[in-house]
Amino acid sequence: MEIDLTRITCANCSVPFWITESHDDRLRRDHISFYCPNGHFQSYLGKTHEQQIQEITQKKNTEIWNLERQIKQLTRKPRKSKKT
Repeated sequence: MEIDLTRITCANCSVPFWITESHDDRLRRDHISFYCPNGHFQSYLGKTHEQQIQEITQKKNTEIWNLERQIKQLTRKPRKSKKT
């Protein structure tokens, strides 16, 4: 069984250490804090590439929905009023 490791360097003491890629992915995705071997607090605060893409896609879908709604309102035929 092969285990893929990712190297991390502590932002405080510059000590390199390794964790599995799957654990690194989880730390990045869930923004879970962790510690270097010397006990320094570490965390990934930024959004992952996938989270950024999902956010952009969601914004664009909302823009499309709003534009489609505006088009429907502008192209709607006015109702003929009944004269009595």
